[in-house]
Amino acid sequence: MKQITFFEDINLRDEYIERVDILDDVKELILLPNVDIATTEQVANYYEVPIEAIRNIVKEHNTELRKDGFVKKAGKATQRLINKYNPERKVVENRIGHFIVVTKSEEIQMSYSTNALFSKRAILRIGMLVRDSLVGRDIRLALKTVD
Repeated sequence: MKQITFFEDINLRDEYIERVDILDDVKELILLPNVDIATTEQVANYYEVPIEAIRNIVKEHNTELRKDGFVKKAGKATQRLINKYNPERKVVENRIGHFIVVTKSEEIQMSYSTNALFSKRAILRIGMLVRDSLVGRDIRLALKTVD
């Protein structure tokens, strides 16, 4: 059964990694405004799992995820990235100890120290690896029907 082999086979994950269109087909994906990246919290919310589940996958599959565009950025670098693609700079509000990024549907608290940021490819790879997630299962099933 292909769903199980996604967990075990990096070559299979690599074969399907370009299919980021599946993400929005399965469930609406909310990203940071205009930059097509998501925070750990957003990825956890998308897959309906605890943040710790995402952090564990990042620890275990860090090399794969970095290849797919996963990065850790300092708060100031994160702010510059977001502001670069939002010239009006209305999406970022500075607070004591953190800053807030305002999206169309939520406010996301970001650290001034370090933020983990996921590209769509990295988010899709998480879906191939996350266990105990119905959304992850749906991602794997949708990929399976591509054959």
